[in-house]
Amino acid sequence: MRTGRVRALSKNPGINISGRFSPDGKSVALTLSSKKSPDLYLLNIKDGTKQRLTNNYGIDVSPSFSPDGKRVAYVSDISGNPHIFVLDLTTGKRRRLTYKGVYNTSPTWSPDGKWIAFSRASKGKFDIWLLRANGGGGARVTWEGNNKSPSWSPDSSKIVFSSTRNGITSLNVVERDGTGLRKLKSKIGNELTPAWSPYLN
Repeated sequence: MRTGRVRALSKNPGINISGRFSPDGKSVALTLSSKKSPDLYLLNIKDGTKQRLTNNYGIDVSPSFSPDGKRVAYVSDISGNPHIFVLDLTTGKRRRLTYKGVYNTSPTWSPDGKWIAFSRASKGKFDIWLLRANGGGGARVTWEGNNKSPSWSPDSSKIVFSSTRNGITSLNVVERDGTGLRKLKSKIGNELTPAWSPYLN
């Protein structure tokens, strides 16, 4: 990043997608495939070694680290439709978090480690939902438009996401409890896949 030099972290034959840095910046969780179904791997940035995290007949994508780096939330269709799972990197145990919706995607862990925001498709459109990271409860945050790609504010109080309404996709911010929805000022064109900086402002 300092030199501006670009280098490939993964040259695996086949799919190389959904890379996400670990909190300590030493590794990347990503989806790789060659002849088998796409699985999650942990790639060491320094030496390029890979550790396989999942190994099943489903497609596993969209990893998101917990703030302490000990768990990874991800999407898998091993149960049929895409659902949110959490993998404990210490024990290797997998836990399913979602059971509703025809398509659950884009999980992202809150900085305080208490919540996982994600996008769920139901009745022909996507909305932003929340789950407690321990698997308890669940709450819908958006109700209008087609809403995707949630990203948390540094203090875990707000979520920014892309929302398509009347054919135009723009960025919106909402409080964690679903109140205070507001559209961010934007220029001409569609705006997708937001990511909040480490700073709140």
